Amino acid sequence: MQTIKPPIEQAKRGKQAAELRISPNPARELLTVILPDHLTTGQLELYDMQGRQILQRTLVSQRSEVRLPGVQGVYIVMIYTSDSNLLHRQLLVIQ
Repeated sequence: MQTIKPPIEQAKRGKQAAELRISPNPARELLTVILPDHLTTGQLELYDMQGRQILQRTLVSQRSEVRLPGVQGVYIVMIYTSDSNLLHRQLLVIQ
């Protein structure tokens, strides 16, 4: 059974995702992650399209730079809050 979240909670999550920025996309060697104003730490995880984790980094400030592992292709980047709640998920192209 799937739980339907109230519209206000969906709007709140949408706003948080809009405040979070990941650039550039496509990326090469370095990725910049800017967390929403109310967060100062988090966790970045990078997965290949088969679901294997390629990278895991702790984000120690609101603006963090992450060195990419020297791979190319399409990946899924996931950002978690410091209490392990999923904040954002998107596709990332690494050239």
